[in-house]
Amino acid sequence: MDTFSIYAVFDGHGQKGHDVSQFVKDMLPKIILKDPRSKSPEVGSCLIDSFKKVQKLVTAADKMKTLSAQMSGTTATVCFLDHLHEKLTIAHVADSTAAFGVKKGGQWIGTSVTKDHKPNLKGERERIEKNGGRVVFDGYANHRVYARNARYPGLNMSRCLGDLVGHEQCGITCEPEITPVELQKGAEQLLLVCSDGVWEFITSQEAVDLVSTRPAEHSEQAAGLLAKEAWDRWIREEGGAVVDDITVGLVHIARTAAAEAEICKPVRARSTQEVGQSAGEMTCLPFHWAMPQATLSKMVFSLASLGAEGVAGLQKETLSILEHSREPWASSRYWGAHSGTTTCDDIVSGAPMTPMSARASGTKAHQGAP
Repeated sequence: MDTFSIYAVFDGHGQKGHDVSQFVKDMLPKIILKDPRSKSPEVGSCLIDSFKKVQKLVTAADKMKTLSAQMSGTTATVCFLDHLHEKLTIAHVADSTAAFGVKKGGQWIGTSVTKDHKPNLKGERERIEKNGGRVVFDGYANHRVYARNARYPGLNMSRCLGDLVGHEQCGITCEPEITPVELQKGAEQLLLVCSDGVWEFITSQEAVDLVSTRPAEHSEQAAGLLAKEAWDRWIREEGGAVVDDITVGLVHIARTAAAEAEICKPVRARSTQEVGQSAGEMTCLPFHWAMPQATLSKMVFSLASLGAEGVAGLQKETLSILEHSREPWASSRYWGAHSGTTTCDDIVSGAPMTPMSARASGTKAHQGAP
């Protein structure tokens, strides 16, 4: 019987952000799994300690010259769904927002369940300035963090993993904020975990409204719709000059027998080549993860991504990594294990994840002082 699921997104920044996000994606789920508290109501403290442990591993890898994390780092948003206790716990640093939708009276209500960790927030600014950093508005759109009397690192976030200079000199922290989400009995619910490229011009309510236009068994299509809408808005708002990395993770949590039956119907891959694989109790298809054997919930997880750093999904002790990146809305889809491709052959059963390439973020998370 599957007792929990984990959904996460890691969005790298800096010159070696793709390496840091890859490293964290590989290590963090393993650390969580090894902690006995992950299988208890104390999962919140488990997640906090796991983030701190992976930061120590990043530091060690940097000292050993196997990772360059002085001025590169990653966001991390980890959603832990406990089927036995019917609890959803989210741990996050930085700005890869998670949103939650619940259907009430025939209408979907969408809310953000995490807040972006920005340097100008009162508590974040106080910690930064107390630990030797300073917060400066860049004159355009962001408040950024700099070391005292220095022109670096110029981070536009106050918490993250990696970014060792920011942690050592500027008061940046890796401690995640823990957010419990109350599940609604007898209601259809969904979880969105996305990179900040999705949320720049789209509200949580708009995102939930859009993905809820498709039933759970078509969640692949729904995730793609949201990714495309995010892309279109970047093009419209920025005149085609820039588009941030876009990743959409969509999880449907159905609580009624009828909805569960619908979600568990067989789904076929849409690509010409069948790439679905069995991983324990989980069937993996392109963009579509059907997860039977949940205690009181049945879920469909769909992923649509444009230039994302990495998304991880975990069912029980079976770890699966899936990343999708393509030219915007091209008809062809590429599957492999290299940067800028979707990876389905990194699905493993009963073993740690295998390495998978990730691409550097286009986000200007670092910027030198003017």
